[in-house]
Amino acid sequence: MLSRVRDADVDTMIVKADLALYKAKELGKNTWRLFQASMDAAFRDRQLMKADLRTAVESKGLRVVYQPIVAMNTMRIASCEALCRWDHPDLGPISPSIFIPLAEEMGIISEISTFVLQVACAECVKWPDPTSVSVNLSAKDFRSSGIVQKVRDALAGSGLAAGRLEIEVTETALLDDKSLTRQYIEELKALGVRIALDDFGTGYSSLSYLHKLPLDKVKIDRSFLMDVTQNPSSLALLKGVVELIRVLGLNVTIEGVETYEQLKILTHSIQPDMVQGFLFGSALTASGIGTMATTVWPFATDKKPAGKRALS
Repeated sequence: MLSRVRDADVDTMIVKADLALYKAKELGKNTWRLFQASMDAAFRDRQLMKADLRTAVESKGLRVVYQPIVAMNTMRIASCEALCRWDHPDLGPISPSIFIPLAEEMGIISEISTFVLQVACAECVKWPDPTSVSVNLSAKDFRSSGIVQKVRDALAGSGLAAGRLEIEVTETALLDDKSLTRQYIEELKALGVRIALDDFGTGYSSLSYLHKLPLDKVKIDRSFLMDVTQNPSSLALLKGVVELIRVLGLNVTIEGVETYEQLKILTHSIQPDMVQGFLFGSALTASGIGTMATTVWPFATDKKPAGKRALS
């Protein structure tokens, strides 16, 4: 035993202890873990994936697809959300839930935002007017004044009218520095760009943002819709939230629409401006959006009740 301790590599022991510590932290507080060889293998795989992701970002090896956002009053694509995809040369498609957090950890998420913004603007300008595009920017993007110039450059480089670009800002970005974020949003608005609050309802103090920030739209998180067809309380909550947003003069998009039953109840009881979800298909290529831009979904045969305000 003494010989084994004497011959041990202290640096290696520290690395293994760190790996066990990180694993324990992943599992929550007040726990511990012994080092296992699988931890080392997972760490090495993660480091290799980081290197591959950096290469993909630097070589523009990522691609952009577009999730349709359908206007309720026409049942046509009014806009779409630009989504980043990574096809690993050996592992195949890597989920955004894996590589986006990895990019944030590596500090290269802003490079991905820039790529998506430039590609989305360049593609949107080819689509029938007034089809627009929506781009998610990270909390890190809103920590730098360069965000405004980044958007200005993307518009100028593509020739896209500012009114056809929507920037989605998350509550995480708002929590970081409310005053600075407001300043950047106001500067973006001055360019003519529209601003949407994304994933409304997943943060801690969503309601306070609605009247303090110069927003155009609120995107209600899919969690509000999960059991809306079975639970009257869920329906009442969603209806109340939409009415509150409307009082403030903001447009409403509801995310996560997956079934015709959900759409039907939204049509007759909620009447949002736009809807988004797998009911309208998976994300499309840029050419797919161009082809589908004038298509009317068959759901339009189920007419909406009178009094639905026109989409603004």
